[in-house]
Amino acid sequence: MVSKKEIQKKHTDLKNRILELNESYHRHDVSEVSDEKYDSLFKELIDFENNNDFLDTENSPTQRIGFSPLDEFQKYSHRKKMLSLDNAFSINDLTDFNKRINPKEKFNNLKFSCEPKMDGGLILDGGNFDWGGAGADRQPALNTPDPCYGGVVWDEQVTNTMGLPFAYLLKLRTTLLRDLGGAMSPFSAWMFIQGLETLPLRMREHAKNAQAVAEFLENNDKVQSVTYPGLFEGAEREKADKYMKGGYGALIGFELPGGKEAGSKFIDSLELLYHVANIGDSRSLAIHPATTTHSQLAPEEQLSAGVTPGYVRLSIGIEHVDDIIADISQALDKAS
Repeated sequence: MVSKKEIQKKHTDLKNRILELNESYHRHDVSEVSDEKYDSLFKELIDFENNNDFLDTENSPTQRIGFSPLDEFQKYSHRKKMLSLDNAFSINDLTDFNKRINPKEKFNNLKFSCEPKMDGGLILDGGNFDWGGAGADRQPALNTPDPCYGGVVWDEQVTNTMGLPFAYLLKLRTTLLRDLGGAMSPFSAWMFIQGLETLPLRMREHAKNAQAVAEFLENNDKVQSVTYPGLFEGAEREKADKYMKGGYGALIGFELPGGKEAGSKFIDSLELLYHVANIGDSRSLAIHPATTTHSQLAPEEQLSAGVTPGYVRLSIGIEHVDDIIADISQALDKAS
């Protein structure tokens, strides 16, 4: 049995090695980063004494696609741990994306949370994770008596006795949802359904506008660099094309050479774009992470998260693209 101290030490070591790779990645030191290095770390993480592995399809604030291919991750996985995938920042065509990253067909064990930013939140359970095989040590919530429900053992009752594949979802609804709230009111549910009806149309407009804005920024001499999946090349472009069918999303990151002062000035000079930390609104939004969302971190911590002094993140809306570009252009002029 591995001691808690040994687990913590290994966790710290893995964390530091991943941070080193991430810093190279965010600095675009491609020679120091490779699929092999990430794969090696992933293998160690899979065997690590934790209960869940959590992945993002596209991270924030840097808009980078997960370096290790998502649908190859399963080759290292086993049925003792749950694999969760968060698609909050990958705002592309939902139908096509869910067809490619299907929790039942693509992964052995996956809980899938999807699209909370654009319209609402979903949790998809493939129903094929072996909760009983994972054991009470790794997954106690499903394998030990629940005092809230007369001592029922959820996996035993739902999976074995009833023969149903949704022990996790039943636990989620009867216990977690009840205790934590989070249930929509009838009116909120109605609003959510209204939004779903136009979601594919809005996604295409978000992606089309964002591509145009990214290309404008890439060709602007007042901008040092631009990060957008539609502009990626090489291996990153292959992954963007593979996982982001239907468009490259609404999020754009770019670096201003003037650092924090230029970033703040750019934000203050915007007239059409809103200065908020949200993403996925029908309106275009902008944020300067170094002075807002990540301002509490030390400079080296900001860098490890991909936040550089002049970095600005945009969430492009569905206004007329000429108006969006005009506002960004005049703000760039003032910031430089």
